Amino acid sequence: MITIGIDPDTHYTSLVILDDCNVVWSYVIDVPKTLSGKASLYATLNGIPGMVAETPDVAVERIAIEGMQVYKDAPEKANSLIPLAFIGGGVAYALQKRWPDAALVVPKPAEWKGQIPKKLHHKRILARLNAP
Repeated sequence: MITIGIDPDTHYTSLVILDDCNVVWSYVIDVPKTLSGKASLYATLNGIPGMVAETPDVAVERIAIEGMQVYKDAPEKANSLIPLAFIGGGVAYALQKRWPDAALVVPKPAEWKGQIPKKLHHKRILARLNAP
């Protein structure tokens, strides 16, 4: 199954196309850390059309965008998720326009990575990709 996975962020929104567990293609909208607030949000949103234009012509069956979740004891405030929701919605719209028959899913982090801490999960992903 060919799946597109999206991780919305105001500085590093990433997209990966997987054929089962094999990486076919990846892309990152890289927004400078010097931008913040609305400036980084707008820069990310403006990067979406270019990202979608670069995607290879494959038969995508599923589009998965990481769902937003407020954690009770997290230091981040719930309002910090609003820009991510704008980005996720923009990416979802653009990708569904490109692949209208693809199923759209929005799993919460615990549904796709379990209860593994983020840093450990990132380390495992990089190891699977043979990345430094």
